[in-house]
Amino acid sequence: MDMLTALAISVGVLVAVWVKVTTMVGMFWYVGVLGWACFAAAGGKMNGLKKVIAAGVAGMFWVGAGEFLVLTTGALNLEWVALGVAMFIIVIEAKWSLLSFLPAGLCGAAVIGA
Repeated sequence: MDMLTALAISVGVLVAVWVKVTTMVGMFWYVGVLGWACFAAAGGKMNGLKKVIAAGVAGMFWVGAGEFLVLTTGALNLEWVALGVAMFIIVIEAKWSLLSFLPAGLCGAAVIGA
């Protein structure tokens, strides 16, 4: 069996199990798959894992903070400004090594927005 076929089988099985478990406990399965995809894209090693976790959580934080601000002030018509500022922060903070894996930051933002 070649490497790609083995990878396809293992990913298919793992995602199937992940979907079953997360739906049983009321979670969104795609959050884990996005994290896994970012981890693979970051190189799949410990350094990539650190960057994916840090950037992903930062992305979630900034979008969550923007949404919280909009909802608590009642300024729903300014959500686009809050999210624009959040995206700016997510991208600009990529200057720091730990937060430099931008796809994870944007995926974290998308998860909160979903």
